[in-house]
Amino acid sequence: MKYAQPLLPMILTVGLLTGCAGQPTEFRSDRETPEGPGMLSGEEGGWVLFGEKRRQRSEESSSGGPLPDEGEFREYQEWKERARESGEYEEFQDWLRWREYRRWQEAQ
Repeated sequence: MKYAQPLLPMILTVGLLTGCAGQPTEFRSDRETPEGPGMLSGEEGGWVLFGEKRRQRSEESSSGGPLPDEGEFREYQEWKERARESGEYEEFQDWLRWREYRRWQEAQ
């Protein structure tokens, strides 16, 4: 029993180290460029600052993108009118007035 206590951690350590060595790993030098696309390189391997997805998004935004249909716009207008009657909107308006009052006080 006296010999089992120091022997058990050593056996566990050896078991863990040999268990990790079950699969061979390929050596890669840190001085070589790794394979595959990187942070600033595209699929082709060249320097890419604006990728294809970004180009597509910028083209969509410059063309105006898809316009909402008339039903969507009417629904938005109705929601906007209903929101003015809510307590949250009134609280927001009170906060705006308070903020203007504080700015006026600080300017005095």
